[in-house]
Amino acid sequence: IMLYILFVCFFFSSRRRHTRFLPVSWARRCVQETDVKRYNMEMDSNYEDVLMSHSKKPWTSFITKENKHLCSEEAIDFLSKLLVYDHAERILPKEAMLHPYFQPVVEYHKKQQKVAQQAQMQAQK
Repeated sequence: IMLYILFVCFFFSSRRRHTRFLPVSWARRCVQETDVKRYNMEMDSNYEDVLMSHSKKPWTSFITKENKHLCSEEAIDFLSKLLVYDHAERILPKEAMLHPYFQPVVEYHKKQQKVAQQAQMQAQK
């Protein structure tokens, strides 16, 4: 979902599901050659040559004037930590909730709680 929010124009223009994976892998090489070996994965021969022949590109290379307002440093960092194939290296849900990308949400909820507490105190008077 995060990838879709930030880079919809690049990665989700294809109607065929199996081709949607390719640009993501080209961009970040989410499935690294080491992952293929470590997890004893068998890749479709049509994809193997394509996936393994592309180098890793930074997410910033996909920022355009249309999506620039969505692509903060925190958003890019969060996305890169989500899209790690190896589960042992991927960000955990608890860590994800504490990521700086969500700081504005946390601050908003704290503010709302404070307003609710003040309203409750006023009502008790």
